[in-house]
Amino acid sequence: GNAIHIQSSSKPAPKQPEKKAGAAMEVENPSLEEEEEDEEGRDLPGKEEILKARRKREMMRAMGSKSSGSMPEFIPLKANGKAKAPLQSSDGQVYGVEEDEEHGGLVTENPEDVEQDVFDDNKGSRLFFGDPGKPAKGGRGGDRKAPADFDMERQAPAEEEDDEYKKWIDEQIRAGGAKMPRRQVATQAISDGKDRRSYRPSQSKTGTDVTAEMRRISESLSSLKENCAKGGRDLGQLDREIKQTQGDLEKFQIEMKTMNKRYLFYQRLRDKLSDCLDCLNTKAPVIEEAMVEMSELYTAQAKAKRQHFDLHTRDECEEAFGPKDAPTEKKLDEFGREVGMSFNLGKEQRAKDREAKREKFKNIGPKEEGLLTDDDEEVSGNRSDRRERLLREVDTIFADTEEDFKTFHAIKDQLELLKRNYQQAYTDTYISLSVPSLFAPYVRIELLKWEAMEKPRFDSMDWYNRMADYGLFGDISDGDPDLDVVPKLVEKVVIPYITTILFTIWNPLSERHFGGAESLVREALDHVDGKLEAPQNLLATVLDRFQAIINSHGKYPLVPEDKAESEKRQKQWNFCLKRWWRAVKILRQLVRWKSVLSSDVVRDLTLSHFDDNLVPLLVHQARQGRTTEVLNMARDAMEFLPIEWKGTAVKVVASACKKARVDSRVLTTIKDGLRQTS
Repeated sequence: GNAIHIQSSSKPAPKQPEKKAGAAMEVENPSLEEEEEDEEGRDLPGKEEILKARRKREMMRAMGSKSSGSMPEFIPLKANGKAKAPLQSSDGQVYGVEEDEEHGGLVTENPEDVEQDVFDDNKGSRLFFGDPGKPAKGGRGGDRKAPADFDMERQAPAEEEDDEYKKWIDEQIRAGGAKMPRRQVATQAISDGKDRRSYRPSQSKTGTDVTAEMRRISESLSSLKENCAKGGRDLGQLDREIKQTQGDLEKFQIEMKTMNKRYLFYQRLRDKLSDCLDCLNTKAPVIEEAMVEMSELYTAQAKAKRQHFDLHTRDECEEAFGPKDAPTEKKLDEFGREVGMSFNLGKEQRAKDREAKREKFKNIGPKEEGLLTDDDEEVSGNRSDRRERLLREVDTIFADTEEDFKTFHAIKDQLELLKRNYQQAYTDTYISLSVPSLFAPYVRIELLKWEAMEKPRFDSMDWYNRMADYGLFGDISDGDPDLDVVPKLVEKVVIPYITTILFTIWNPLSERHFGGAESLVREALDHVDGKLEAPQNLLATVLDRFQAIINSHGKYPLVPEDKAESEKRQKQWNFCLKRWWRAVKILRQLVRWKSVLSSDVVRDLTLSHFDDNLVPLLVHQARQGRTTEVLNMARDAMEFLPIEWKGTAVKVVASACKKARVDSRVLTTIKDGLRQTS
């Protein structure tokens, strides 16, 4: 009679009632579950209604036994196998008796007897009879539910409690993820009016249902265990994920501090580089102007030296062969001065200088005079006032900047610190590609002060010593871009400056300059690939300088005139002999470059110079029959040629003599003598 309330899955499981022998069988009956839901909220019948129902039930039993005469339509009450006598009240009415099986006595249905409340849980197992098809009305609050038969009345609370427990089990199984079919439990009631005996399932049916129920419970238990194990695994996974998350959180906190520190370093480095770039944007044009001015200064000095030497050669040529141009009338300029007067005055001064040199180098002939180097003829190395002034201006370029920007040392240290602490960031920003351009202005300032010919090695400059090990710490791989920083500076900045030096200051015939020039070229080629444009221009400049000297040498007479007067002839001979020995000096200096420049190019240029500027005087001597002098002079010239070139030189001399129609005996003697030498 009590209403069944479905509890949520969070409510603890109710206590499972014990199964009694008289319990009704659970069957799949959806109508009973709906009937139980409809009975919610209804109250139990009162005591008077129960007594009234009992009386009515007794009357029906009595009428049924009288009418049938055979088998009664009620269950007889027996005690120890004997029927109990009916009880009779004071008013003469007969009441049925029932056996109190729990206490071993009889309980009457006399209304006068003191009876425990039907709702008392402590009452014994008593039998109640009545019409299950007609519910009673009235009492406390309207419709009353009619009492069921003995078995149904006794079994209802246990069934309700059992159904509630089983529903709770199903809810837990569903919450665990298993799918369970809807189970509906009902008890079969007697609905017809003929058989009013309580329905009791057979023993075999009950055993089968218990086995099925046990199997179902076992399966549910297995499913719960599996879900429990799964929950345990999930819990373990969650624990591991929590620990991993905590570890990641700690790692991220450490990384956040590191990134904060890195960010601050990046900000400081960015600010310093930004200030440095702003400074260089202002100072770089000034440095470029100083470089151009220094280059112009070197060019002017070189041009003055070459012009001075050419004027001396021209004066000596005119003394021996006479002026090339016929004398003309004097020309005056707009101020009334004679045009060429300054040249004539310089000519007299140059003549005095040559006499002074002959006095200085006593007992020297045309050979010694021709082999004298140009730097022996005049004192060089005195710095001009213009160069000194330019260097002072260069020193003041960074005078108004901060100490960190006056040199590249501070920026270099910051960039190396970035690479040492943040290697990946240093690589990702391609700083190695920008370093040469960043440091180039500082390198140019040092180049302006560099005495290239006196100190030709790169390690004589401070920038090279400091940048030689830039970024080279830790594990250095062959592909580290910092290995190319110094070569890039040499290629882009130093080699163009060296090219200017060789084009202007360098004298190819100077013995002192040769060592400096050769060291400069070798140093440059040791740092960069010789196939690049900058070193190719450098090597081409060396060859161009020699080519220019060879071409200039051929502008003056190489042999004396055949019909010259005796006085003139001696001067012409001395002039031509001096020029011939100067050509030998050119050949000697050119051959010394064969290990630096291309050997084939140097050989072709050397043999061409030998044929154009040395062979003519040898042929002139051979035509006059001076075989011994020809052989001696040819041996002196061929002494500086490599052994593999001497055979070609002999052929050149023989071919020239044959073309000049030298006597065959003389020609044969010359050829045999030169072949022995080669």
